[in-house]
Amino acid sequence: NGEESFRPPLFPYILSAFYPNENLIKLISSFFGIISVFVLYFFVKELYDKKIAFISAIFLATSNLYFFFGQKILTETLSATLFILALFSLFLVFEKKKKIFLIPTSAFFGLAFLTRYTTGLLIPIFFFYFLLKFANKSERKNIFKIFISKEFAFSILILFFILLPWMYSNILVYNDPFGALMEGVTKAGPEFYSGPWYYYIQNWQAIFGITSL
Repeated sequence: NGEESFRPPLFPYILSAFYPNENLIKLISSFFGIISVFVLYFFVKELYDKKIAFISAIFLATSNLYFFFGQKILTETLSATLFILALFSLFLVFEKKKKIFLIPTSAFFGLAFLTRYTTGLLIPIFFFYFLLKFANKSERKNIFKIFISKEFAFSILILFFILLPWMYSNILVYNDPFGALMEGVTKAGPEFYSGPWYYYIQNWQAIFGITSL
């Protein structure tokens, strides 16, 4: 009837591969929660150094909120893993000047978007952040070459094909290729969360675990 068709489809598809084994299904979120900690460590190590990378990984691993989501059949840990992988790949594009990483960036971005729609906003923000961060006068020509490269064109094509089945199903249900996203936006808000805007500030000790000390 389409009432739940607005939800991102990737996580349910992954879970369906393990159905009806409930024990394995319950471990999926925990698995991605562990993976995301290691991915964050290697990303921050490239961004800064081993010490900051280790601290960052500890922050994530000891967060009560993240630990909570890691025990539930929810999208948060998968989304975080794909999001960090997308950022890591995007960082390598600009920092290491390796245009080939545009391809995994678009793939991880597409998969992250199909896990949680909010990444559709976050990834472009970080893209422009890295663009401004590394686009000094001496590098502007190299940055411009990224947008006219075959790797960039191929990455757009990969993103399109990743999103194509989702857009097609939206056309069938909503008569709009982005109908599920629009429906999700309209349903967001009080229906899903009615707490105050300062909830995370008010409950920071309970949420961030030992990292709140």
